[in-house]
Amino acid sequence: MDEFPHKRGLRTMLSYAIIGMSITVLACTVEPIDETPADYEILACNPITGESSFQGPVLRRAMELAVKHISDDGGLLDGRLSLVHVDTHSQVQAAFQEASFYYEEHKNQIIGIAGAANDSVSRSLLVDIAKNKNDFGDRVPMISPVSSSPEFGLLIDQFDLFFRTVPSAMLAMRALSSKAKRLGYEKGTIIASDDKYGRDLSEAFQQAFDEVAPDDIVYEVRTHRLTSQKSVHQVVVDACAEDSDFLVILMGTSAKVLMTEWAKTKCTDQLILSDTLMSDAFFSSLDPQTRLALDGAQINGTFPAVTYSQDTYRRFATAFCGEYPSDCTCPPFRADCDLATEGRSPAYAANAYDSVFLLALAIEHAGLKNEDSVVRTSGWDFRAVVESLRHVTNDDNAEDVLIGPGDWALAKASLAAGKEVDYEGGTSSSLEFDLNGNLTVGDYLFWTLQDDQVKHTNSAGTVESIVISAD
Repeated sequence: MDEFPHKRGLRTMLSYAIIGMSITVLACTVEPIDETPADYEILACNPITGESSFQGPVLRRAMELAVKHISDDGGLLDGRLSLVHVDTHSQVQAAFQEASFYYEEHKNQIIGIAGAANDSVSRSLLVDIAKNKNDFGDRVPMISPVSSSPEFGLLIDQFDLFFRTVPSAMLAMRALSSKAKRLGYEKGTIIASDDKYGRDLSEAFQQAFDEVAPDDIVYEVRTHRLTSQKSVHQVVVDACAEDSDFLVILMGTSAKVLMTEWAKTKCTDQLILSDTLMSDAFFSSLDPQTRLALDGAQINGTFPAVTYSQDTYRRFATAFCGEYPSDCTCPPFRADCDLATEGRSPAYAANAYDSVFLLALAIEHAGLKNEDSVVRTSGWDFRAVVESLRHVTNDDNAEDVLIGPGDWALAKASLAAGKEVDYEGGTSSSLEFDLNGNLTVGDYLFWTLQDDQVKHTNSAGTVESIVISAD
């Protein structure tokens, strides 16, 4: 006799229920996931974690939008394009390890590298992966949407692999020094990293600040560097002892600690900041005391500009803000707007889109001339791809078909018909490269901080722009 009949009944009911659920699951139609590698892949290297993670997600989404436009309008040549995402972790060694792993896993499909956001990481990816020390034939072109270090423009790169859709920081230093003069500043202090990047930028700022000084004014800038021998606190204290009109902070890494130390001393309210700090996420991550100190500061910074009324930017922004409205903002002095038609994308989003679209356009151009030259498993020729990169941007012939963001179908049809194309990106209509892969012109807007938010105005609350030529 069963001592617990109610339990036996319960077990039976549960058994039938589980069987019923199993049948239901088996009866469902499961959409298969296509896990086969794409015909063409781009290594997309962005900081999703680490100190620069405030930039990574936006860059990734902009790159994905470019791939979506290409996939929706015919794909790349006769195949499929996709991104192989790499988290650089905002750190050189971690970035190299992850990028190397995915590069080796997808070597037969990788046609280029898009990224990275950090100059040191980009240099490692260029030297150790794009140039591929071990195999000449495995080299691939690389386009960075953010890395602005002057070092890249001075690299003796005999294989001509590096390009960027952002102007060199040397031009940004000229823009910042010009602003300092217009504000009436005469004596400044720079805090910069003690590496080639920090030295190049501080020297460029100082040189530009000293240029064309009126006879009755003596401009002076002193530089303090973050070294292993000094704490960040001591560097800030020493810099503040200069009693300057303004403080220039040229930092990417360690910027959070540096800003916290500045807030403790607050030796000057006049700050000039580089574009690496231009992020709501960065400022909101600071402690309350630092944010309060910043709220009363007079902050001016520059960032690579886009012409917001320009047709190619507007088309990019409409597509990007339509897909990712939470990433976009209204124009200055507008509390509300239709983000899909008037929204402004975050800094470097258009640059990231252009980096992927350009790589794909170069492959399309080179592949139509010689299909084998863009196939990694047969006649891959990175020099043909690099030549095509220049061809689809630097040709300014009247007969060229102008291509903008989202114009992939037009680009494919034009190239197939034997016509030449000229890509005018979401970043700038003057998207042309010099021999070192640098943009020949830098367009800049100024930014400031107000109520814990980045505003696309100067510290006086007005929209201000400046154009600096590399000549």
